[in-house]
Amino acid sequence: HQHHHTTPNDSRDPEAVRGNAKRSSSPGASLRIELPGNPTQTVTRYRRIRFNEKVRVKRIQCQAQVVGDEEMGELWFQQEEYENIKRKTMALIKAIQEGNTGGVNYCTRGLERYFAIEEVQEKRNCAWDVVLDEQDLQRQERCFDPIGISRVYSRCTRQSSLEAADLAMMDQDSIAKSTRKTRQLLIERWQHC
Repeated sequence: HQHHHTTPNDSRDPEAVRGNAKRSSSPGASLRIELPGNPTQTVTRYRRIRFNEKVRVKRIQCQAQVVGDEEMGELWFQQEEYENIKRKTMALIKAIQEGNTGGVNYCTRGLERYFAIEEVQEKRNCAWDVVLDEQDLQRQERCFDPIGISRVYSRCTRQSSLEAADLAMMDQDSIAKSTRKTRQLLIERWQHC
């Protein structure tokens, strides 16, 4: 794809018509995109970047400047530490799957995909397939419809989105219960002082 930047004063740009009090990178910048399979046909997408007029800068000293050379490696995880984290995580997943946790209840939030690797890969492949199929269809029909691609992808991933929303609600409830419990304990402690 070739991209051509222009700055038209186009009445189709709603921001150009309304005007804006905030400073913009350019007045109504647009991006011209050549369509796949038809280099003579283009679509125009308008982009506008705004900057807040009230800018506050706070200087923060980089930690790499604060520590000595010998301590530099302690600022970030090292490759061997990443490998150790990965090994421990995989061991935990295996122990949970085999029921060998010694009665300890572990939180597995964020690890769900490792408990159903084949199912996750199948969902991922399905999403790729529907997007690629839609792109092929659009090329054959010589049309460019990013909304259509988005629509088929959204349809394919809807169940995953619903599951993620359910997990988020469960997390929210869990945090609310934990917060209430902590507050209650603090109130009881303050009353006994």
